[in-house]
Amino acid sequence: MKINLNDLSLRYYPDPVLKQVCEPFELPLPENMTELVEKIASIMYDIEGAVGLAAPQVGLSKRLIVYDLRITGNNNYGYLINPQIIKTKGTMISEEGCLSFPGILATVNRPKQITVKAITDLNGTEEILRIKEEEDGFMLNMLCHEIDHLDGITFETRMLPTSQMKNKKALEYLKTQH
Repeated sequence: MKINLNDLSLRYYPDPVLKQVCEPFELPLPENMTELVEKIASIMYDIEGAVGLAAPQVGLSKRLIVYDLRITGNNNYGYLINPQIIKTKGTMISEEGCLSFPGILATVNRPKQITVKAITDLNGTEEILRIKEEEDGFMLNMLCHEIDHLDGITFETRMLPTSQMKNKKALEYLKTQH
C-alpha cells in the first residue's frame, strides 16, 4: 500500500479534516512511509517556529505526527505512528499556538504528565513514552496538542474561556478566509 503524497498541504480552521478522528495505520506500514514522514516534515519546516505537525493538518486523516523541538535547544526530531495517550496525571495551564490557526495564541489546560503508546520506527516497534512537565514541558504540550489533532479535537475547543473571548474575532475571521 502507498499513501498519495500529492495533495498534502497545510489545512486551516475550519477545514473538516481537522475535526475527523484519524484512522490508525495497519501493519505492515505503507511502503512509502519514509517519504510521507519527510513530506510532512518539509511542510512543517516551511513555517518559521513550527515544532510539530499532525497528518490531518496536511489533509491526511491518519494517526501520524512529526516533530522537531530544535527551537528549544533540544535536537529531538522524530515521528510517532498511531500515538495514543493512555494515562494522564495532574493539570496545568499552557499557552499554545497552532499552525492551522495562524496568528492565534491561547491558554489551554494540559496534563502535567502523560503516558503515550506509539509506534516509534518504520519496523512497527511499539513503545511506551512517559513525559513529565518538569522534565520536558515543551515536548509534553506539543504531544498533547498534536494527539488532539489525531482525535479530531481542535485548538479552539481547548481554549480557556478568557482565550475564547479574546480570540473570538480572529476565529470568525479564519472561518471567512478558509
